[in-house]
Amino acid sequence: WVSLRDTAVSLAAWSEALAGSTEATLLAPAHGSDTGEAPGQRIATLDAERTAELGARAAAAGVTVNTLVQLAWALVLGSAVGRTDVVFGVTVSGRPAELDGSASMVGLLISTVPVRVRLDRAATVRESAQLLQHEQAALLDHHHLAPSAIEAEVGPGARFDTSLAFESYPLDRTALTAAAGDLSVLGVEARDATHYPLSLAV
Repeated sequence: WVSLRDTAVSLAAWSEALAGSTEATLLAPAHGSDTGEAPGQRIATLDAERTAELGARAAAAGVTVNTLVQLAWALVLGSAVGRTDVVFGVTVSGRPAELDGSASMVGLLISTVPVRVRLDRAATVRESAQLLQHEQAALLDHHHLAPSAIEAEVGPGARFDTSLAFESYPLDRTALTAAAGDLSVLGVEARDATHYPLSLAV
């Protein structure tokens, strides 16, 4: 499937999306690749009412909750680094819908690609979110390129040190219980980490 993709077209799409972005977006530029410390973790939970409100606001704007989360992170990141043009990484699926059997392939099959957000103070949140979703939709067919290939084509403007993953893992508790037989599953905890100084998972 990858061998049938037109790499030149994909590189051109990334070049267009990141045109004019010449500076890496680094939240922790002095942070080395290996601090010798285990990654820390902070968990925050939205209650059902806030979650429903977020979904309703996204629907009213005609965008996904994922897009609102990306815009929110861009605002925080822009404030932290003092810029209105920022880039961060997002985790994307490597299971194209048109590839037969991709949903049942064993393996992680994910990548992290850059998201560029230009923060326009004159635009409303709704307008900014709609633009962001439109720009990201145009890149869906080009997610298969490695971040290193994108950076090699675009330059340092494609570099980032924060990542965002918007995850949806439906959990079939009935099937898990049935598979356990006589065992009782009292709880499941998953810990994850990336090589970026700061990663957000929603």
